[in-house]
Amino acid sequence: MCAKEHSGATVVVADDTAVFILLLFHYLNERLTCPIFMISPIQQRSLIDIKATVQAHRSIISGLPAAHGLSGCDTVPTYFGIGKGTVLKNLIAAPNSLSLFGCLDTPLSYIVDQATKFIRACYGNRVGGETIFDIRYKIGTTKFRNTATLILNIIARPPTTEAFIENVKRSHLQTGTWKAALSFDPSALDP
Repeated sequence: MCAKEHSGATVVVADDTAVFILLLFHYLNERLTCPIFMISPIQQRSLIDIKATVQAHRSIISGLPAAHGLSGCDTVPTYFGIGKGTVLKNLIAAPNSLSLFGCLDTPLSYIVDQATKFIRACYGNRVGGETIFDIRYKIGTTKFRNTATLILNIIARPPTTEAFIENVKRSHLQTGTWKAALSFDPSALDP
């Protein structure tokens, strides 16, 4: 990634979703008004106007780091069958659904509860259950009933409770790191 000034505007050259989300998040939080653009180093990709994007999607930007982290980023694995479009759709439907992510003084049980509700929504509200185990069981028993699809059945399920909690911890830590990126004195993060 590199940034350069061009005709009074800052142009960030990067091809990474996390960079895009951080530009949006910090542009909004710092109340910036200057022109900032993001362009990919790959030819024929479009120029993204960060200021215009923030103005158009202000309601969901505070939840983007958590949604991106929880649904899969460089430090957290993705969930089979849940793409970024599904995640974005659920974030638009409930913009504050991951509001506790990155708040390092919040008890982990609250973070896990928010994550569980969000991931359940991503799998579809028809999937019941209060815990990730319940959701995993429901998906496994309704989608794939015969043994010929056993391998797909295992892959398509959400992670086990233990793995899910570790993913939530990773995404919570990653979100806290991203949110504190501009702080001169960030909170101590204990991985």
